[in-house]
Amino acid sequence: MSVANPFQNQNQQSRLANSISDQFITKYAFLLILAASFAVDFFTPYLIRQRILPGQVRYLGDAAILSLFVLLLFRSIVFNKIPVALFLIIGISSIWGLVAIFEGQPALATAWGWWRLFKFPIIAIITLLQPFWPENFSERLRAGCLILLQLTVLLQIFQYATGEIPGDNLAGFFGRHGVAPLLLFIMFCLSLALGRWLAESKWDMLFWVFPLGAIASGLGEMKLFPFVLVAMGVVTFVLQLLRGRHYQKLFFYVVFLTFVTIGFGMFYNAVVADARGTRRIEEYLNSETLDSYLNRSYRRSNGEYYFGRGFALRLGWDAIQRDDTTLLFGMGLGTRGESVTLGVAGSGLTGSDYGLTAGTSLLVLMQEIGLVGLGTFALVSGWIIISLWVPMMKLPTSPHNTLRFAIILLTILWPLWLWYSQTWTFGVFMTLYWGSLGYLLRLPNE
Repeated sequence: MSVANPFQNQNQQSRLANSISDQFITKYAFLLILAASFAVDFFTPYLIRQRILPGQVRYLGDAAILSLFVLLLFRSIVFNKIPVALFLIIGISSIWGLVAIFEGQPALATAWGWWRLFKFPIIAIITLLQPFWPENFSERLRAGCLILLQLTVLLQIFQYATGEIPGDNLAGFFGRHGVAPLLLFIMFCLSLALGRWLAESKWDMLFWVFPLGAIASGLGEMKLFPFVLVAMGVVTFVLQLLRGRHYQKLFFYVVFLTFVTIGFGMFYNAVVADARGTRRIEEYLNSETLDSYLNRSYRRSNGEYYFGRGFALRLGWDAIQRDDTTLLFGMGLGTRGESVTLGVAGSGLTGSDYGLTAGTSLLVLMQEIGLVGLGTFALVSGWIIISLWVPMMKLPTSPHNTLRFAIILLTILWPLWLWYSQTWTFGVFMTLYWGSLGYLLRLPNE
């Protein structure tokens, strides 16, 4: 007769618990941290504006991404495997960090500029190394984005019904002055919808995202929406021609795109222009009106300057004309970066006639890394497009092709996103883009 050993059972339970703990850390910790960072960027701006949460909560997103960076370094050391992308980051950091030193910029300002440049691309490297992902992640991401867009539009409608005036603050979860991040989120959802149409010839998401995006953009007074819509439509049209499939469906696609664009114009004029006595949307097609809108600059009541997008582009180009070296390499990392919390500002801001006004991301990158840096960015973008296009052509029925098409579309239009606003700092869009990119690059044969 044998007697059970209670200590043996305890040891087995302990080993089981440790195994579950190890699996949790390996499989789920990264995803939970990334989800927490995304949730902070998505939900807290509105809650902060409503004074439900303190403004300091927004730094939790940075803390989450910083912890992911520490995790990346830890994995690289433990597994003795350094991703190739890290060498690119090290090279860029060395060159443009040295440029900033020669500009006499404080080290803390350069470090802050480095963080702002690489904070989100680091997510791509982490997702590339992540060994575990939920089943059907691409489909779940698409469905999740659509749900979040629906919730955002509902909140916008509630804001409008309770007296919020259409404009920068009528942005749903994106809070005060949140229409630019909201538009980029809409564009991400739209790219998924177009990707689903390209990859699977399914229209269901397009029928949701197009009208929802039009309503959200109208309420947020996003005059750029129809122009971006046309730009994305043209690129999608060309991609479909390159694939050589479903030519007959292109006609219906063009009709649908035209209908949504016209519908947005009617909605914008009724809700914004006619109600407030401002310019109607079609007036922005006038060259003089468009020129004055894009090339204006003025000083706001808080002392900061507003740069029109054309003005910001010209300002950045003029800033690097100082000499040949600056034209090629800019003024170094952090030149146009500033942090009130850290009490630092880059040399490009402190020596500017416009004070601590960063401007669009294209202005920031142009002045910080010059033509060589922008050329490097263009080469990386080209590599991304090829790396996603090749497996998509080899695997035409892959369930990941919808997401591949979406990221290709967004990558082709990077110049537009950078020109539009301070896109490189928009946590929701950048987390979705770089996280999706890393996930796809780890699936070259699926």
